Amino acid sequence: MRKVELFEAIRRDRAVHGWGVRRLSRVHGVGRGTVRQALNSAVPPPRQAPQREAPALGPAKPFIEAVLEGDREAPRKQRHTAHRIWERIRSELGIEVAESTVRKYVGRRKRELFGPTEVMVPQVKDPGAEAEVDFFQAAVIMAGLQVVLWFFQMRACYSGRVFVRAVARATQQAFLESMVLGLEHFGGVFAEVRMDNHKGAVTRVLRGRTREESDRFIALRSHYLFQARFCRLGEEGAHEKGGVEGGLGHFRRNHLVPVPSCHDLADLNRQLLEACARDDQRTTAGKPASKLELWRHELPLLRALPEERFGTVAHVDNIRVDDKARARVRSTSYSVPARLAGRLVRAEVSSDRVLIFHAGEQVANWERCWEPYGQRLDLDHYLEVFRHKPQAFWRSLPLRQAQESGRWPAPYTELFLLLKQRLGETGAAKQMVDVLLLHRRYPAQVVDQAVAGALAAGAIDGRAVAVLVRRAREGRRPVVVALDVGGLEIYQRPQPQVDAYDQLLEGGRS
Repeated sequence: MRKVELFEAIRRDRAVHGWGVRRLSRVHGVGRGTVRQALNSAVPPPRQAPQREAPALGPAKPFIEAVLEGDREAPRKQRHTAHRIWERIRSELGIEVAESTVRKYVGRRKRELFGPTEVMVPQVKDPGAEAEVDFFQAAVIMAGLQVVLWFFQMRACYSGRVFVRAVARATQQAFLESMVLGLEHFGGVFAEVRMDNHKGAVTRVLRGRTREESDRFIALRSHYLFQARFCRLGEEGAHEKGGVEGGLGHFRRNHLVPVPSCHDLADLNRQLLEACARDDQRTTAGKPASKLELWRHELPLLRALPEERFGTVAHVDNIRVDDKARARVRSTSYSVPARLAGRLVRAEVSSDRVLIFHAGEQVANWERCWEPYGQRLDLDHYLEVFRHKPQAFWRSLPLRQAQESGRWPAPYTELFLLLKQRLGETGAAKQMVDVLLLHRRYPAQVVDQAVAGALAAGAIDGRAVAVLVRRAREGRRPVVVALDVGGLEIYQRPQPQVDAYDQLLEGGRS
């Protein structure tokens, strides 16, 4: 019999028969205290949990208290979890105790030390009303090397669609460019954009929600006419843009694992846009439809984009090209065609490219270098110089950079070394310059195939490469050269002897 049923029987016998406590106790076989409890209340009192000792956890309690006290000064994301404390108890103290026991004790002590868990209030996200932006870091394999880059994400709060872009540095210029590209990706302007206190937007944090914003960010906001809402500082404000915070983790786990490979930033950003398109097909938990279907309701409610894009490019004027055909832009030297040595050029600098102009003509297009006092030199810019200084070719820094970056195919090295054996370094360098000049008129793939074809046929001569290139472009079948290297010797002629002329000159003087 359950206790509530026992109480009901006791109370019923008292009401019907008028029995006293002693008889009720004897009839129902319970103590008099239980009878009195039943007569006082129809609901049995709750069972009190027994106060048991913790023989296994007891010796570990001082250690746990010391760990939790130390966590009060540690960063929030580097505090001990209950699992980590349990592992340390076993490894450092040698105490075998159940993990569940440690979890219960640590959970109770954390609530007492750090206060109750902060409660979040669910929010309503109206279509087109709000977007969130943030940066995160992740590793990629670029040109065979693993590097850590910054990733910008803009997330539409209602539909959940995301735009992700990779940048080398999370500078103000990268932030402004990403904002512009994000709004263009969505095809409209959200009424409000929620963000961290990024240095590209905020120059100083004042009391409360007041911020001193940068002039460039105010100009961007004025151009697109959205409202900016800044979160609280640090981790306390992370939940205020919880959508993009969760979106960063989801995108990293699902589209950056395994670590993606790319040739450069442009290739990586193309892959990221494809990943965003795949993510549009996903239905987020708790949503009635996919992101793309929800977006159809959201897009008409966005403000139209301005007719002109907001300018984020920085201009650097009056740059003097030095005698090594280098223009210095933001502490980095970039090569330009050698004919511009000593001239003035100007540069347009973005977060990922450096464009150099002279007399209104673009003369160089470089991926931006973030290495302090670095140099980026293009072999093509020095070909005219190598015609007059062939001995400088093989040990030049532009050639070394081309080799290290993969822009100098291995067959080119083989061709040069074979030419050097036959003609010497000067003659080999001049013929290699002729081969490289073919790249200005023909696609690189055609020239590369011609070099490989000449090597395969044993035609170690730059003119043979030119013939193969022209025949490939004309659609004619390439000439198969059957002669080996030695077969070309029939075309060699001995140097003329001019000693007799010297004798005539001497006779003329006399």
